Amino acid sequence: MARIFILVLIMLIACKDPERLADPADYHVYLHKKFVATKEHAIRKEIGFWSKRLEKDTGNYLDQHRLGLSYLELFRLKGNTMHLTTGDSLLRSSAAKLDFKNPELLFSLSQASIARHEFRRAHSDIELAEKAGADPYTLSLLKFDAAMELGLYREARRLLTAVKNETDFNYLVRKSKWEDHLGRSDQAITCMEQATNVMRERDLNLYCWALSNLADMYGHAGRIEEAYKTYLLVLKMDPANLHCLKGIAWITWSNDGDPGSARSIIDFILSQKNDPELYLMLSDIAESKKDPAQKAKWLNAFLEKAEAPGTGRMYNKYLVQVHAGELNQAGKALDLAREELKNRLTPETYDGLSWALYKNGQYEQAYQVTKGSVYKYTFEPDALFHSALIFSAVGETEKAKNLLNACLESSFELGPLTTNQIREKLKELEGQ
Repeated sequence: MARIFILVLIMLIACKDPERLADPADYHVYLHKKFVATKEHAIRKEIGFWSKRLEKDTGNYLDQHRLGLSYLELFRLKGNTMHLTTGDSLLRSSAAKLDFKNPELLFSLSQASIARHEFRRAHSDIELAEKAGADPYTLSLLKFDAAMELGLYREARRLLTAVKNETDFNYLVRKSKWEDHLGRSDQAITCMEQATNVMRERDLNLYCWALSNLADMYGHAGRIEEAYKTYLLVLKMDPANLHCLKGIAWITWSNDGDPGSARSIIDFILSQKNDPELYLMLSDIAESKKDPAQKAKWLNAFLEKAEAPGTGRMYNKYLVQVHAGELNQAGKALDLAREELKNRLTPETYDGLSWALYKNGQYEQAYQVTKGSVYKYTFEPDALFHSALIFSAVGETEKAKNLLNACLESSFELGPLTTNQIREKLKELEGQ
C-alpha cells in the first residue's frame, strides 16, 4: 500500500506543469462577495454622512468636497461611471462656490478629470490651481500627470527634474512612470519598489496601491512569478482588491493556459464591478475555444458597457481596436481614432490612428503616421505589433521582423492569441 502511494505521488509530481503558477488554493478565498460588500458599506456610510450634512447646509463647499471624494472612491471600487459623474459634479460645484480659487479642490478636480479621460480639462484645472497659489511641489507633480497624458513629454521631463526627491513616494511613482515611458522597465520597477518601501509603514491603502502597480510591472517585464506573489501579498492585506484578482486571471489565461480558471475569476469580478475590459478577455477565451457565438456575445457586452452614457472617452483606445479588428468597421475606428487625437497627442493615440488606417487599407498613410509618431516613440507591445504589420505592408521586412521578435519578449502581456499571430507572421516573412 505504501509503495502504491509513493508511486502515485511520484506520478503527480512528474505530471505537474512547471510553468503553471496560479493555484486556486491561493486565491479562491478571495472570490467571496463579503470583502467588496464590507468596503462598499463603509463608503456608502461616508456618503450618507456627508449627504445629511449637506441637506442641512446646501451651500457648504467642504461637505460637497468630501461627498464628491466619497463618490470617486465608490467608483474606483465598483466601476459605475455614474458615481464618477456624480463625484465630478459635486467637486466642480464645490470649486465654483469658491470661484475656483481653492487649490485643494482644484487638485481633486484634476484627478477626477483624468479618471474621466478629460485630459485637457485636467490641465486647465491645474492651471487654475497655479493661479490660486497652490503648493509648488504638489502643483509640479500634478502638472506632470497631465503633461504625460497629453503627450507633452518635454514639459513632463522638466517638471520631474525640477522636483527631484528620491525619498518621496509621490515623486518616485512619477519617476517610475517616466522610466516606463522611456522603455526602461528595470529602472521603472526599481523606482516603484522604492516607492512601496517608503509607504510600507505609513499608509496601508497607498502601500497596496503601489504594490498592485508593481505587480503589473513585474508581469510586463516577464517576471510573472513575482507578479503573482505580489498580487497575493496585496490580497492578504486588502481582500477586496479586484485589480489584483484581475491580474491573477490574466496569469491563469496568458501564462498557465487555463481558460477555465480565468473565466471563474472574471465571472466573480464582473459580479462585483463594472469593468468592460474583462469582456474582451472573455472574447479572447471564446476565440481560443473556437466558439464564435460566445465571442460575439462578449464583444457585444463590451460595446454595451464601453459606449454606455457617462463613459465619455474612457474606453476609446479599446473601441478603436475592436472596431478596427474583430468588428471589421475600420471606418468607424478611424473616426474614433481621429477624435481621440483631439483629446491627447501621444504615441499610443497615433498608433490607434495608424492601425485604423492600416485596417482601412491605407497602408502608405498608416506607414507615415507610424514612422513619424509611433516607431521608437513608444515601447508598448500592442504598438510594436501594429507597427510591425504596417512596416511589412509597405515592404520594410527587416524592420517588421525585428519588431515581431521584440514582441515575442512580451508574449505574456500580449496574450496567447496575439502571440500566435506574431509567430505566424514571422514564419510568413521568413519564407519570403
